[in-house]
Amino acid sequence: MALEIRLDERGRVTIPREVRERLGLKPGDRLLIKVQDDAIVMVRSKDPFKIIGMILKNLTFDRRLRREAEDQALRELEAKHGGM
Repeated sequence: MALEIRLDERGRVTIPREVRERLGLKPGDRLLIKVQDDAIVMVRSKDPFKIIGMILKNLTFDRRLRREAEDQALRELEAKHGGM
């Protein structure tokens, strides 16, 4: 799907309804925007703490070890999303 959209005077764009519906985007959803070569790429942002929670589930650690695991998971997410 390719649609042409227009940049407004403040530099904003509106994501067309067809795209929002196809992707299930709702008001308040967060998106990441990246520049790749000459392209602008937007992807749905994922809450890293929800992802960490899913990964770690109900595992219990001492506070220091849990923090190390969270930091490592965040580093991996940032590497996957190009440092964003």
